[in-house]
Amino acid sequence: MATVLMGITGSEVISAESVSAQARSPKMRFLDENGNVVFVVPYAPKEVTYEGFVRTKTPTDRAVGAPLLLVAAGALRKMSFSFLVARKTIQQSVEDLLDQLAAMGANDGRYLVVYSARESGIIFKISNLSVQTQEHNLNNQISRATVAIEFTEDRQYGVTTKAAAAAMLEEATISTARLSGQNDRFYTMKSGDTLRKIAGQFYTSPSAWKQVALANGIVNPASVPVGTILVLP
Repeated sequence: MATVLMGITGSEVISAESVSAQARSPKMRFLDENGNVVFVVPYAPKEVTYEGFVRTKTPTDRAVGAPLLLVAAGALRKMSFSFLVARKTIQQSVEDLLDQLAAMGANDGRYLVVYSARESGIIFKISNLSVQTQEHNLNNQISRATVAIEFTEDRQYGVTTKAAAAAMLEEATISTARLSGQNDRFYTMKSGDTLRKIAGQFYTSPSAWKQVALANGIVNPASVPVGTILVLP
């Protein structure tokens, strides 16, 4: 899918395929303002629409030195997407997950979305949330549904610093493993890290880097950006 740019108030539609595995979290997660993981999206969206992320830069002359580039504040940034809510076990109820999302939408909370670098560090509020039921199980419980959600920037709260955002993501890894119900571990790439070094730290042999690369869809292990969140199976 092509990326569509429509200026400061327009939208940019990003397909999941256009966000490389090296640049995104292995699972989309929602964090509260304290950095706690409050929801792990079971199946990441196929595309995400970003609005207001394209900023206008205006050069302004000054008495000494090169002109300054002033960035217009623009409209509040938004991101919206739909995702499937289902469990691996067929016919298992997902009503607890839907209740959790409904509570998030109703409590006027502030959240960070962990998926790609584009929205990193931005504090959002849930501005729209809707659920479309797809299937019920034999107990008439919802077992499959599609959730459409829109996050709008909470500019009153502000934007976290990169250091604060990184600390929040690092703190969230344990909670992520607990909420996802899996034994996978998560690790955030730091300066000087390599897949061999990480594999030697968490596995019996550095040669396990191939397993880490495969689990994260990494094609070029020599160019994994700092800040990438790796899943360690």
